[in-house]
Amino acid sequence: MNHLNPKFLSFAFIILFFFGAYSQTAAQALDKQTAIKKLQTLAEAVDTNETTITYWSLYARENYQTLNNPSEYYEQVKKMTKTLKEYNWKPVKTEEGRFKLTGQRVLPGSLATEKVSFFAYPHKGTYKTYLVYEIQGEHWEGINWKMLSPIISTQMSKILHGKAKIFSCIKAQHNAKMEIALSKYASQLLDRFSAKPVESTNEKTFVSVSAYNKQWKDSIYTKNKKMNLQVALRTVDEVTTITIGTPIITSEY
Repeated sequence: MNHLNPKFLSFAFIILFFFGAYSQTAAQALDKQTAIKKLQTLAEAVDTNETTITYWSLYARENYQTLNNPSEYYEQVKKMTKTLKEYNWKPVKTEEGRFKLTGQRVLPGSLATEKVSFFAYPHKGTYKTYLVYEIQGEHWEGINWKMLSPIISTQMSKILHGKAKIFSCIKAQHNAKMEIALSKYASQLLDRFSAKPVESTNEKTFVSVSAYNKQWKDSIYTKNKKMNLQVALRTVDEVTTITIGTPIITSEY
């Protein structure tokens, strides 16, 4: 049976996500603190003596204002860069009538990168705008989450004011040869989250499972079924990479 390349699927999702086409959410937006705690929950599931977390991220997207013209966009840019002085802002990029402002910094108390992006694109004679807040890190061990969580929550509250869609993702590497089948390991992970599988791809060296945890409020639809957890495992040269995302994975796997 032929399967679409999972890297392509993940990349395609990110494109849709950033440009606002990924809109079939089935629940209210997550509370910021809840989203941060969920990221920690994902990490706890894979942070064992046999694994090393190699990547973690939080993505949040929120629709902003409808503007009449580019001048109004630049007015918003001026206000944003003045309010959020802690970021290093790059000049606005323009391409085919679209606008993008990006600012970033190293998140205090970690080696993670924190980035804010403000987009505008033409739509029926006006300009639709939206905000994207991102945090990406490669190191999990040693992070003081008791200190970091309120910093992230405060920044998200400063930047995102409505119902943001928030996505969490963790990637880890299994340091030894996997002694059980990937499908069984994936099932064990689902059990830890009390999640039931919705659909899956099962091959010898690659497994991807979409699942649903009814205790979590956020969800999206896949083939008319709710899902809010995705687990992917891939083995290359006896090294297994474990990727978990909620409600869906937002990185290559």
